[in-house]
Amino acid sequence: MNSTDKLKVTKKQLKAYYQNIFPFDLFIKWVTLGNTIPLKQRYFTFSIRPNDDVLNRDFPKKYIDFTSIDDFRSFILREVPYRIDMEAVRIIPAKKVIKETFGEAPIAKYKSLVFDIDMDPFNWDIIKMIGKKLDIIIRNIFGFQHLLYVFSGKKGIHCWVCDTHCLGTLDSRRLEIVEYINYHYPQIAKYIDTNVILMGHNSKVPFSIHPLTGYVCTPFNIDDIDKVNPLKLPTIHSKKDEIKPYIEYFRDSFLSELLDTSM
Repeated sequence: MNSTDKLKVTKKQLKAYYQNIFPFDLFIKWVTLGNTIPLKQRYFTFSIRPNDDVLNRDFPKKYIDFTSIDDFRSFILREVPYRIDMEAVRIIPAKKVIKETFGEAPIAKYKSLVFDIDMDPFNWDIIKMIGKKLDIIIRNIFGFQHLLYVFSGKKGIHCWVCDTHCLGTLDSRRLEIVEYINYHYPQIAKYIDTNVILMGHNSKVPFSIHPLTGYVCTPFNIDDIDKVNPLKLPTIHSKKDEIKPYIEYFRDSFLSELLDTSM
């Protein structure tokens, strides 16, 4: 996506996006599965940048938890993170574990399976082909149904497998799934980052902004991928009405079905 690599993202633009467009209510419903998972147990990592220089070093804030949606929203509007990554659900308070284990990460309990399809140089036609085949494999071979496909904002797409019965899948089983794709579908596997699927790996959340391109990490229906033009997807400069259809898809077609089966 060479035409988007230099799109500048400023803190002022980010704050306006968070204030006016980011779907906080729907996002929190998703990460808590409609309040079936306590928000306090969901951890995030944020990249904080002191100024707007894209070459400036980001300062990560790791293992941040929240007690409420208002707590989460206040943090975002105060810190204006350039990147939002979601971690696993962790059952022991982070500060206690970090203190007792000399800086090691809190123990993970649940996390979506995330397939990160990435290409450099970027080729959307190949990405589309891989996405279609991956969707068939995940649904027909592994039996997962609640899949959220999200444009990464730069070089690929992410597939979030959100079926509740897969969230606690151990890394050994996650690697078995990847190895099955590696063995039977090597033409697909070479474009998938195998580390992202692991329990301890963070993943950039839907509706966040890619800090280098300014594109919104936009959810889309995999059945409509042939109609998707990544260069025309919403950016930080887009108006609310331009992003609204993608928020509605996330709410009405993905999230409502997920919550109906998990609650």
